[in-house]
Amino acid sequence: QFQDGKGTMWDSSGGLPANCVRALGACGGKFYFWLCDSPHGNGGNGALYCFDPETRTLTNLISTRSTLIRNELDGGAPYPIEAILGDETRGCLWLGLGPYGKDVPGRLRRTALWRYDLKTGQVGRVERIPDIQCNALAWIDRCILAADMGAFLNLIMFDPSTSQVSRLVGS
Repeated sequence: QFQDGKGTMWDSSGGLPANCVRALGACGGKFYFWLCDSPHGNGGNGALYCFDPETRTLTNLISTRSTLIRNELDGGAPYPIEAILGDETRGCLWLGLGPYGKDVPGRLRRTALWRYDLKTGQVGRVERIPDIQCNALAWIDRCILAADMGAFLNLIMFDPSTSQVSRLVGS
């Protein structure tokens, strides 16, 4: 935080649950970030938080360690969120879950693109997108570009309005 030309650093000594920010996004004047145990992610435990700069409050939205299962991504097994893309039009966040995550029996496969509803706190996996790790997300012409930068580059365009999927690069 910067105030009067001076910066303030926030870390675990100042109240943050962890020091490693794996992904960061913004929507509606708030910041959303994935805090995790390891700077490499690698499927370690982590949590999605919302920081409201107006009220200076930090709210936990999703956690790999949660015992209270609020949605499909709470608890069960560790996984990393690699990318966060805010969508003010739909009131949601698009979450790119990367590799290393462990699937939970009886629950949806986690490595994929997910939608987090900011009003209800519910999540949904975008089933039309093939099982790719979503390392990076960006807006291009009202569509989401999802990049899988694993062993082979895959680029997928997803139109949230029509649910149409187009593979640009990869197989």
